[in-house]
Amino acid sequence: MRKGLLILVLLVGLAAVFPVSAQDAATCPGDLTAVIESLNADYETPEDALRALITAREALQAAELNCARAGVVLVEEEYAPAEGTFTLNYPNGWEVGIFSPSETGGVLFLGNTPRAQDYLQVEQPTPEEGAVALQVLIGTPTDRQDVGGLPSVVADFELLLRGLYPDSSTTEFFTLDGREAARMSYRGTAFDGFLVALTMDNGRFVAIRGVTSTGNLDALQAIAQAVAVSTR
Repeated sequence: MRKGLLILVLLVGLAAVFPVSAQDAATCPGDLTAVIESLNADYETPEDALRALITAREALQAAELNCARAGVVLVEEEYAPAEGTFTLNYPNGWEVGIFSPSETGGVLFLGNTPRAQDYLQVEQPTPEEGAVALQVLIGTPTDRQDVGGLPSVVADFELLLRGLYPDSSTTEFFTLDGREAARMSYRGTAFDGFLVALTMDNGRFVAIRGVTSTGNLDALQAIAQAVAVSTR
C-alpha cells in the first residue's frame, strides 16, 4: 500500500519545535535522506505507515529545532486581530491563544503548546521539553516612556524581571531589521526566559516575553526575534 505522498503532506502540517540532543544541533536542517526514503517506502499495513509517520515527524521536529538554534526560523502563519491594529507571523503549527485588544495593539499569547498562556502567567513555570511560549505586547509608550524612548519601555520590563529572576543578563541594545531593539535573558528554577523589544511605526513598540524548557534559550531567542521582526 503506497503511503509515502500522503504522509509527506501530513508532515508539513505537523512540524513543531521539539528538543534534540546537543550533538544534533550542529547542522540545519541536517541530513533528511532517511526521512525522505521512509516516506517513499511501501507499507503493508496502516500501522506500518503510522509508525513511519511518527518517526519522520520526530526527525522533522528535531531538524526544525536545530534550525531555530542556528537562528533560522520560518514564520509563515499570519495573525491579524479583528481590530486590524497589527499583523504578525508565527511558526507553522503553533497554537494562537487569548488576545486582549487595545487601541494601538494588544496582548497575544501563542506557542507550540496549548499551555503557552499558563506558562507565562506563573512565576516559576515548568515547560515540558521543547515547549516555547510567547507573550506579545504591542502598543504605544506612556508619556514617561515616550520621553526616554525604547530604553524607558524596556526599563519597566527589566524592573519586573530582575526582581523575580536574579539570574538575568544585562540588557543589550542593538539594531534588528534596521530598527532600534533591546533584548535580555533570564532564568528560573526550571525554565529559560527571553525578552526582546523593537520599535515600530507610528511611535509604537512590540515587546515579546518568552519562556522555554531549560537549555533551549537559543531557539527561543531566534523564534522571538523572528516574530518581533514580522510584527507590523
